[in-house]
Order: sequence, then structure tokens, then C-alpha cells
Amino acid sequence: MASILSYVPLVGRLVAPRDQALAIDLEPVEVHGVEANPDKRPRTLKHLLRANHVNHSIIYHNLQFDNHMPHALCSAYHLGAEPHQLYHIYDVESKSLEPWQDSPSEVTEDDWRDYLGDKNYQRAYVDFFEDALAMKYAYGWKKVVEEYLLKGDEPLVNGLIGGRTTTQRPLSLSHSHPADHARSRPPADPPRLRLRVRQPRDRHGSPRPSRHAVQLPAQVPR
Repeated sequence: MASILSYVPLVGRLVAPRDQALAIDLEPVEVHGVEANPDKRPRTLKHLLRANHVNHSIIYHNLQFDNHMPHALCSAYHLGAEPHQLYHIYDVESKSLEPWQDSPSEVTEDDWRDYLGDKNYQRAYVDFFEDALAMKYAYGWKKVVEEYLLKGDEPLVNGLIGGRTTTQRPLSLSHSHPADHARSRPPADPPRLRLRVRQPRDRHGSPRPSRHAVQLPAQVPR
């Protein structure tokens, strides 16, 4: 009975076995392979996303506003926008965006958690994760996600679920372009993503409310 009730929202928080993780299967989404697609529309989207990534900061206007260029371009692409329309969106949106500014210092493997939440380090974090992607994991973006997003006592994925983060690197993962997330091509048939949710316990072993909507996914699909 406990195994059935454990999948009922709220009730499952009380009856799930202490060491058993609840698994949630998420259906794979369609992948738009714009990286290698020779057609003009996907090539235009890839070019403009890369141009935005190179030319415009993620946060601007005294670090108050977010760069929504990728979302506007990808939404228009999904709705069937032609290349000239994508260029028009880029030209209009670019007028209010700002170029990258140098961070106070670099972010390294030893101190990368020290500046989380400090928007002044947005450029340093982009450089740090790009270097990790290229030099440490040979463009294996899933390994980068698993290492920096899912591991540790306070994984960064909690920020994606419970609040906002200071970078948008993982956004638009349904588009297989290298400019806004990782420079690799996802498989033609994306795997199912399996999230594991662990019920937090107090020191007596009793369930306690979590600070986050979902506590911790266990792994990235291989």
C-alpha cells in the first residue's frame, strides 16, 4: 500500500520509504537540430543565436534586465518565422541590449561556488563553464550538467526549480545549437529523463518540508 500511496502528491511525502527515491519519467521533447541542418531557416537561427551569445551580455541595464533574445528567436522559429523575420527580431532586440563587461576576476574550479548569485561575475561564469565543457569534458555537455548542476549538498538545479539563476546557459535545450548551451549535438532520439526525488528527513528520521520544490535529481540521461 505504501508503494502506491507514495506516488500520490503530498501523501507520498509521508509514506515513502526513507531510502527510496521516487522516480518521475519525463517524455523526451522534439529536438530541432539546427547545428547541422543545411536549410536556410535553421542556419539563420544558429547564426543569430551565436551572434547574440558573442555580442550581448545575459544581464544588462545595471544588471537588472535579462537578455531574452534566445527566447524570442526560438519562439519565432517554432512559429515558422522566415530568415528575414528572424533577422528583424535580432536587429530590433539588439538595440536595447549591451555588450559583455569584464568580471572583477576569473572563476576557477576552487572558488566557482563563492560567487554564485553575484551578477557581476556573469562573464566569468560563462568563461568557466565553456572552458570546462571544452577542456575538461571534451564537449560532453551531459557530464558538465551532471558535475555542476546536479552534484553536491546544494546542487544548482535547486535554483532552476526554486528560484532564478544568474545564467541562462542551460536554456533552450530543445534546440541543438552550440551558442546558448553546450557545443555538442544531442542524439536523434533523445532519451527519457528520469528524475529522482528524495524526501528530506530530520535527525530523527521523520519527514520534513523541503526548501525546494524538488530536492535532487540523481542523474542525467546517458
